[in-house]
Amino acid sequence: ALEVQSRTRVVEVRQSPNGYLLRTETHGDFGPFDHVVLATPPPQAIPLASLSSKLLHALSQVDFSPVWAVAMELAKETDYGFDAAWISDSPLRWASRRSAQHGRPSGAGWVLHASREWSKEHLDEDSEWVARALTSSFSDAVSHDLTVTRTQAHRWRFGLVSKAAKRPYLSDLSTQIHYCGDGCLGSSV
Repeated sequence: ALEVQSRTRVVEVRQSPNGYLLRTETHGDFGPFDHVVLATPPPQAIPLASLSSKLLHALSQVDFSPVWAVAMELAKETDYGFDAAWISDSPLRWASRRSAQHGRPSGAGWVLHASREWSKEHLDEDSEWVARALTSSFSDAVSHDLTVTRTQAHRWRFGLVSKAAKRPYLSDLSTQIHYCGDGCLGSSV
């Protein structure tokens, strides 16, 4: 049986005579393991891949851009004529009605993603300020005044792949350390 330990940050991968040990921030060591699979953005995976120069080189070639995202609830559902849209000439790049996404509950919620440029420019802004700014941009885009009941902004420091490895996975068979994730073929949050 596979035991999964969630909400545990691994801070070091080290080799022992019996395999790899994973040192965690709060729960000590886990292992030994025969293989290590890293599935985090490359800037977070690089310190954990230090035993594989092959992976270090490949991961250092991958680049990400930040993205601010806002989850927004409106007082009432309104038909804007679309469930999702790419938006241009705006701080927003993408807007999607949450209820249109597979498996999401009905309601008057929207997910807003800022453009790469806007997100980089406002990377260190306060999340409440970002929520107000992107909500206002959505109001402008749909030409409606909004009655917003709740917002939550989240900064994805590694949200969009700018330069991918262009391979489905990265693997160093000599060390048995492997990497998978958006950095391989390019995807986004």
